[in-house]
Amino acid sequence: MPSGLSGVVAIAAGNTHTLALRSDGTVVVWGYGVGQSATPAGLSVLLP
Repeated sequence: MPSGLSGVVAIAAGNTHTLALRSDGTVVVWGYGVGQSATPAGLSVLLP
């Protein structure tokens, strides 16, 4: 998990990656293969 991650309201995980939805609407993503797919319109993604 990235250090300093706060304000998390939901978590989702796959086999090799994890996503955390923060209360401000941003999503933090970490794990293997992150950044290989397109981000849906209207969704902000922060990579640690």
